[in-house]
Amino acid sequence: MTKKKSNTELSPKGKRNTPLSAKVTKAQKDYIDAAARKCKMTTSDFILARCFNYQPKARLTAEQEALLVPLIEVRSDLRKFFAAFNGMPRKERDTLLRTAPFVLNWTQLLAEIGNQISGVLDALMRKNELPPATPKTEES
Repeated sequence: MTKKKSNTELSPKGKRNTPLSAKVTKAQKDYIDAAARKCKMTTSDFILARCFNYQPKARLTAEQEALLVPLIEVRSDLRKFFAAFNGMPRKERDTLLRTAPFVLNWTQLLAEIGNQISGVLDALMRKNELPPATPKTEES
C-alpha cells in the first residue's frame, strides 16, 4: 500500500529562488515589460500572476495621481471635521444640532460623500498583488 502525498499550496509569498526562462522576441519582451510597468509590478511578478490566471490592473499615471491630490485633501478635511465634531462635548454638539436641524442631515450627507471618496481612492490606490493562493498541485 503506497502512501499518497497530500496536496500542497504554492504560496506566492516566500523566497523565489528557482529561475524560469522562456524565449521571446525583443518586441514580445518589450510588450511584457511595458505591461508590467503599467501595473507597477516587476516583470517576474506580472508573469507569475498571469500564469495563475490573475489579470493585474493598470495603475494610474503620475499625471492621473496628481489629479487625485485635491480629492485626497477633501477626504482629509472631512475626516478632520468629523473627528472634531465627534470630539465635542455631547451637550455642545446637541446645542449645535438643535439650533440648526439641517446640520444633522448635512453631516450625514458629508459622511456618505466621505465614504464614497474613500472607496474610490482606496480602489484606485490599491497595489496589484499576486493572487492570495495559487492552484494546488498533485504530488505523486
